[in-house]
Amino acid sequence: MDYIQISMRLSRILHLLATLITLALASSVTAATAHSKPAFKPCPNNVLDNCYDRKEMREFARVAADMVEHYLSAITPNQPVRPPAVTFVPTGKHVTAPCADEIGRQSADSTAYFYCPLDSAIYVGQDQIWQFYHEFGAVSPVVGLAHEFGHFAQDVAGVPEPTSFGESVTHENQADCFAGAFTNFLRRQGSLEVGDVSNIGALLKFVGSQEGPGRDHGTAAERQAAFNKGFKGTLTACNSFYPRNPIAR
Repeated sequence: MDYIQISMRLSRILHLLATLITLALASSVTAATAHSKPAFKPCPNNVLDNCYDRKEMREFARVAADMVEHYLSAITPNQPVRPPAVTFVPTGKHVTAPCADEIGRQSADSTAYFYCPLDSAIYVGQDQIWQFYHEFGAVSPVVGLAHEFGHFAQDVAGVPEPTSFGESVTHENQADCFAGAFTNFLRRQGSLEVGDVSNIGALLKFVGSQEGPGRDHGTAAERQAAFNKGFKGTLTACNSFYPRNPIAR
């Protein structure tokens, strides 16, 4: 299970969102309480940065989920895969999650940003997604969500769950590679700017683990290398982490 903190910046994305809506990709984001789904918020100059405020992070989570779901459908055209549910947890709330955290609690709060393989769901907390959005730009929480979708792709491919710290690092690095391939997909669609790439590097440096025998995530350098493997190539490059269980075919 992964509680990763990831963030970035995107602009010129309205065209991509229009494509998503045209393709009728329904959002998979659920809430801790029932709510209706309004239309996506129009942003000045079609730029998502500085467009949403803290109370609008539920809607932004839907935008991010639709973007990654579109990528998932693009890489599985002949074998459609139902995307994972994305559960939004508002500030001050808790929801039950079958995956336990590092102290054994089976719940997710507003700081959550993780994939749970036991229910194939991604949990996104309002405080965490706001921190990523506010401090690192709009593209950062989107790429962070792509990382969690990478764990879902591992499940679909039958990648074994890690049983040691070293295996966990490999597991996380492949999810970073998936996020890199997703970001390359955005770049090829014209939805990524030079500044966004710089923000990704800053983010990976921020979330990279320190060297040590008990770390379960890659260092900043390892995560950057894993991300670049997907970003500079294609998703097939990410198969090298687990050749017997390819996530791209």
